[in-house]
Amino acid sequence: MHLSGTREHCRTTKLFYDRCVLAFMSFDMKALHVVDYVEEDMRLFECGTLVPGCDWHTRAKDDAEVVRRAVEHMREAHGETIIRENMVDNIKARIRDEAHAA
Repeated sequence: MHLSGTREHCRTTKLFYDRCVLAFMSFDMKALHVVDYVEEDMRLFECGTLVPGCDWHTRAKDDAEVVRRAVEHMREAHGETIIRENMVDNIKARIRDEAHAA
């Protein structure tokens, strides 16, 4: 069976994602074709939901990485020297699935 649009193909065409959507099997069942690519369920945080006017955002596969990046951003861009637990809670409350972000 021939697989088109493999993980390696995604990487070389700069469309690297962790999984590809397998859309259809050819009529003779000898070739598997990939017609669309999707990212693994990504989580999104947009700073403007916490700091009005800020257009910075980040996405990652898990909330822990999103929080880490957001805290780093708060320190560097907004001058927060102390990140309190309630700030982390506010960040976590604003993280959502990227697919539902529209």
